[in-house]
Amino acid sequence: MEHLVKKLWNFEFNNLSNKWSKIIFYGVLVIGLLYVFGEVLLGFSADIHYSIQKFFECVPAASTPSTPYEKFQFYFPYIWLSIALICVLIRLTIIFSSYVLSKKAIGDKALNQHLLTYVSSLAISIFIGLFFLLLLSTIIKLLGVNVGSGIDVFKHLISHIESLANTYIPSIFKVRNYWVALVLTFFLAGLPPYFIHWLTHKYRFFWLVFHRSHHAPQFLHPLGVPPGFSFSFFLAIPGGLLAIVCSKIVYVEPLVLEVILWHTLAYWFEIFNHTIVHYSFAKNNLFIRFFSNFFGGQGVYHIMHHSAKETDQIINLGGGPLLIWDRVFGTYKKPYDEAPPLGLTNQPKMILNPFRIIFSGIAQLIYEWGNNTDWITRAKIIFGDIYYIPPISKDFLVPAYNKK
Repeated sequence: MEHLVKKLWNFEFNNLSNKWSKIIFYGVLVIGLLYVFGEVLLGFSADIHYSIQKFFECVPAASTPSTPYEKFQFYFPYIWLSIALICVLIRLTIIFSSYVLSKKAIGDKALNQHLLTYVSSLAISIFIGLFFLLLLSTIIKLLGVNVGSGIDVFKHLISHIESLANTYIPSIFKVRNYWVALVLTFFLAGLPPYFIHWLTHKYRFFWLVFHRSHHAPQFLHPLGVPPGFSFSFFLAIPGGLLAIVCSKIVYVEPLVLEVILWHTLAYWFEIFNHTIVHYSFAKNNLFIRFFSNFFGGQGVYHIMHHSAKETDQIINLGGGPLLIWDRVFGTYKKPYDEAPPLGLTNQPKMILNPFRIIFSGIAQLIYEWGNNTDWITRAKIIFGDIYYIPPISKDFLVPAYNKK
């Protein structure tokens, strides 16, 4: 077993020169495609799964809906399904064209190595998420709460949270106008994701454990990027819950359906977040550029966030329409005329191993904690900023940064 672990930890993907490499490549490619479909239609996020539940179970509050919210409830299933289907078609089109253009840009060998490495890391992240989903479901059941099974845990949790929000979260502002409340909700709900994203770029624990893997690729393809948070299970749910709380603070009831629809529409343009070969197209197309900005920093604005330039370590964090919180806190930067270099700062040479991409940050923290005995140093290992390097350190992803 130890020998197998060492072998998995130390290998690197080479070019596709043999049968097994091709089998692995097409296997991880299928997993990547399943992830895309699952995220949109099957509900690996709580929002979209709740949408599907509403599609099959939504019943209008009255036989003849009169208020804006009753009308929205009545038409929501049809609106959402139409938007979701268009979203799938857009994403598939961009994924396919990105693959064709990427082959022309960097060649078969480089693209295949990239996809082997990063789609494999994507698959590992998916399995991690499913494992913790099962763990959460088991723990909640042991506490005596009926939450269904599998992905149904989200459906029950969101329904329960919506009820709790109605009961315990006060409508502080009590905005009576539905549309004004909706606008305020979207702006306020963007602050928690902005703050969470900022944390992952500020403190080394969050950076190394959750987020560095997402910034590792030096070439962006929609299927070749690890999730924004490799252990997103711990961070995505609190962000969604805070959005519900924000809407209840503003309005007389939580605007769950509206938040869902907003994220589904934004997902149309999210596909341009991680396709470098479409940078010029997404930047110069006025429609895509406008709505990428409108939905909180999608497309080229997010690609700027992946820039490897030293001046771009923490820019365009998103979270809010028109990148409002980036503009407020000074982290906004307009897109470059040409696509910037991508990856970790200054594009260091990395070990292209999917297990290291996902777990190297955890391994580094464990190594540093065990080899630095001073408690002040240990505190900095966890709570220091991302540029702090303790006296004894070992980077399992970027060997050049090792320090003794």
